[in-house]
Amino acid sequence: PETYMNASGEFVRPLMDFYKIDVEDLIVVYDDMAIPEGDIKLKPGGSSGAHKGIQNIIDHLHTDKIARIKIGIGEPEHNAIDFVLGKPKGESAKKIEAAIENAAKAIRDSLIKGFDIAMNSYNQKGAK
Repeated sequence: PETYMNASGEFVRPLMDFYKIDVEDLIVVYDDMAIPEGDIKLKPGGSSGAHKGIQNIIDHLHTDKIARIKIGIGEPEHNAIDFVLGKPKGESAKKIEAAIENAAKAIRDSLIKGFDIAMNSYNQKGAK
């Protein structure tokens, strides 16, 4: 898409309309500073938690019942904007890459077994 992340709903909504995708079939994957670096968390819906991109999707779809997979990037030591726009390095890059792989597996499992079963599996402490 040619939208900024904070305007994700401006891309997601028309795409869903064009392909006739129901909100129940949508899984949004995004970064979350409130989750430890390298962890993932699946949620069936709820508030945006102040994440502007998911809030924009909620606003454009007129519902907060959107399945989501949050990838933990941890909290920045300094400037949050530079942190989220920057490229992770070293051990951080390895942790986030592993989280992305786990998120992909969680998507696969949610498609095969259902989102609730995947959520129960991947949200357990130490699940990888």
